[in-house]
Amino acid sequence: MVKIGISSGWLFAKGHTKIKEQNRFIQLVDGVELSITRNRRFNTYDSSISSSYTSFHLSPKKSHIPQVIKLNKIHKPSVAVLHSDTYTDELIQKYRKNNVPISIENMDIRKDSGYKVNELDKILNKHDVTFTLDIQHAYEHDSSMKYAWELVEMAGDHLQELHVSGETENNIHSLIHNADNKETISKFIKEFYNTGRDTPMIIEGEYNSINDINKEYNLLNNIV
Repeated sequence: MVKIGISSGWLFAKGHTKIKEQNRFIQLVDGVELSITRNRRFNTYDSSISSSYTSFHLSPKKSHIPQVIKLNKIHKPSVAVLHSDTYTDELIQKYRKNNVPISIENMDIRKDSGYKVNELDKILNKHDVTFTLDIQHAYEHDSSMKYAWELVEMAGDHLQELHVSGETENNIHSLIHNADNKETISKFIKEFYNTGRDTPMIIEGEYNSINDINKEYNLLNNIV
């Protein structure tokens, strides 16, 4: 069974800053990507969460390293995602020394780096880290999804997580069930899992309510 989780970044954005509040949403799905990108978020996750699958979303700040290492021991995430346009070799090496499972994510069209296939391949091979494929980011570079499949091939066994969302005219991270590119994103997801993979996926689209999460979770389960 494919594990489907949510990103806690939207929970903070909507004012749900307490773990009790967040668990109401997290328990509806199979996993969560904990957004530990800002100082005030670290203490939220000193206690347990209602999830069988956990990943991290990290900032590139060196000052965050001690807190990330601490939370890594508590939650034992499957991946800890760093954006490929802001990482440093020093940061990756420090985290790897402390058994933080770094994963590099492909960037969107607004970034100057972190999206070229050969650039990402070089990072994976140099540091022996895993790869997180953001499907909407890939769509922005090539709506035919040929580029997305090139990233899948490039990553091979290093591919450990998917970030799933779509877009509307006013939102570059929409829930798929609301997205203008719903058909294209859904088709890619279906074909991806038809290859026999069971890669966990994180819902990256903006949600406002439990109903939003239920709709998206049900849609993704029906696709895979």
